[in-house]
Amino acid sequence: MLGLDGSLVFLEHVFWVVSLNTLFILVFAFCPYHIGHFSIVGLGFEEYVQASHFEGLITTIVGYVLLAVSLIVCHGLAALVKFQRSRRLLGVCYIVVKVSLLVVVEIGVFPLICGWWLDICSLEMFDATLKDRELSFQSAPGTTMFLHWLVGMVYVFYFASFILLLREIVFGSIVLLMLWLPIRIIKYLLPNFLPYNVMLYSDAPVSELSLELLLLQVVLPALLEQGHTRQWLKGLVRAWTVTAGFLL
Repeated sequence: MLGLDGSLVFLEHVFWVVSLNTLFILVFAFCPYHIGHFSIVGLGFEEYVQASHFEGLITTIVGYVLLAVSLIVCHGLAALVKFQRSRRLLGVCYIVVKVSLLVVVEIGVFPLICGWWLDICSLEMFDATLKDRELSFQSAPGTTMFLHWLVGMVYVFYFASFILLLREIVFGSIVLLMLWLPIRIIKYLLPNFLPYNVMLYSDAPVSELSLELLLLQVVLPALLEQGHTRQWLKGLVRAWTVTAGFLL
């Protein structure tokens, strides 16, 4: 891969690859792990971390969190004393740490939580109990966590694909899914629950003034807050002018 030609350029490539990999491991693995380890030992949480069977991962994440907090504090101090170069450097370092934490959370922690929640909600389907899952975790923690993470990742992927599919269809299907189907299920399971009657607190009918206030305070601000309202109006005017010009 590096070009085994025996020249000095090859030795230079080897030097840079070894140096950059060593620096990468030192910055993104060694330092966060030891910072997290010293913090956990200092706070007295070492026994709890060891009991989780994932001491290395949790210690490294704690180190990243402490580094992010430290960089935020240093960035604020640099901004206070007006050190612009130090502020920019600390900001870039903080962005790197934040992106690393977001990747860990979005790709690692969130699918794992979804996988465990799916397993807990489907225990009756497999005639299992939480005790069985606890025993399987104690016997093979790595395999159990990986399988739950895999199931959660597949669930997140297909759920996102389903939402994208709904966005591509006409919005009538969403109305059917969110309104018509729940009403049918409620009428089937709880026949006496519906119809749902909305009663006013006062005997006075709804006046035109209250409707105008509702229109001015709720409907119009919601429409004006939409960033595409102006584009919609411009598109409508353009369509009208193009149609009128074609007819003329």
